[in-house]
Amino acid sequence: MKNLAIIGLGIQGKRLLRDFSKISNVVSCTSVGKKENIQWLKKNYPDVSYSKNIDELLKNESIDAIIIASPIKTHFDLSKQALKANKNVFVEKTITENSVDAKKIISLAKQKKKTIFAGHIFLYHPVLNKLKQIHKNDSINYMKFYWMRNGSFNEDILLDLVSHFCSILIELLGLPKKIKLLNFKKVVSSCDIISFQFDFINGQKCVIDINRISNFKKRSILIITKKNTFEWDDDSLYKFDKRKNLFKLLLSPKQSPLEIETEVFINSLNRKPDYSNCYNALKILYLIEKCRKLLK
Repeated sequence: MKNLAIIGLGIQGKRLLRDFSKISNVVSCTSVGKKENIQWLKKNYPDVSYSKNIDELLKNESIDAIIIASPIKTHFDLSKQALKANKNVFVEKTITENSVDAKKIISLAKQKKKTIFAGHIFLYHPVLNKLKQIHKNDSINYMKFYWMRNGSFNEDILLDLVSHFCSILIELLGLPKKIKLLNFKKVVSSCDIISFQFDFINGQKCVIDINRISNFKKRSILIITKKNTFEWDDDSLYKFDKRKNLFKLLLSPKQSPLEIETEVFINSLNRKPDYSNCYNALKILYLIEKCRKLLK
């Protein structure tokens, strides 16, 4: 069983600790030191030690991999430190803040012959796999990505939220030929409401619409194919019944995408490093950077 250490005990760090603990041995965690998070760790995972600094984790030769669940702005430096300490790395999305740093991290991982894995969770969602199967026989013409929520104002909206939808968009249709900024509003942070339209070489169109100052939560994707209409609502996929004019449940996965993703990472540690995951993460950053140019 692989020994892991986790950097970051926020919402996602706790989720990663939960799922990695099912299939590996989480030895230690470190964070910015919030008392409530340290207390949570001691209460729920008393066998997992809390370290006050990262160096203790990096110097621990028994640790096979470092799991990074800290703010995006820290991903580059922490991944670099972990790789230089000869550790495999799982880093939450996005792999870094920009493509230049991402290429440096991938190059260092190859030099060290270590795994670097970016946690773009939707790439491991069973609904996405189902849509890929559908797309082969009934090609997608249009997608509308819609996300309403409140919060995460300290993170860059493109890296934090838009990147999720970009990962799905690229996986299904590839990189777009044209991007148009439809809406952009500052309220709490430098950008809190944003919309883009993406046009593809085969005529497909996609719209991403995100609002992070909403008083309710909703995340959905409308998918229109040549013959059918689907909606990916939260974690389930629905198909529109034209005779009854309503959506019917098509797929409700039993396994969460995070469970699948953590299993894929742990299994990858038993093989020669494969950097396809990182190159997918790099494509996502390329697309984010094209979007960012439209904001200037």
